[in-house]
Amino acid sequence: MQGLPNTQAIGNNGAIRVEFRGASASTQYVGLHFASGSNGSVVRGLALSNFGRGQLSAVQSSNHIFAGNYIGLRPDGLGGSNFARGGGNVGIRLYYAQNVIIGGTTPTDRNVISGVNNDGVQMEDGAAYNHVIGNYIGLHPNGVDRRQCQRPN
Repeated sequence: MQGLPNTQAIGNNGAIRVEFRGASASTQYVGLHFASGSNGSVVRGLALSNFGRGQLSAVQSSNHIFAGNYIGLRPDGLGGSNFARGGGNVGIRLYYAQNVIIGGTTPTDRNVISGVNNDGVQMEDGAAYNHVIGNYIGLHPNGVDRRQCQRPN
């Protein structure tokens, strides 16, 4: 199943059709986790929300592309069912991850990273040569209204 990519320079007319929601997941889980050996993974067109330890992470891996996703939001652009907790702790976390591209230069590549309790994008210890480009961080998919992270970077 494939969603419809966004084509608007401001706002979003795309349609996310695949959702990973950790509504009953405890605070110890991450939505999608890319560990050593997963180099070169591409995540495109997903909605990830309500995972307690974060929505998407890359640890000791490299050359990933995370583009065209809703991170911390449901496909309709709203927070997950447990929005009091937010979309989870962190939107995207890179730990000893290198050469990761988050977003891109076209509207199709734009991630919407919002509604999480801490950082929209967190890079730690050994995260190097990574690029965060053209994303909406702390905004609603329309690009105007706030749907903030506690610390939107």
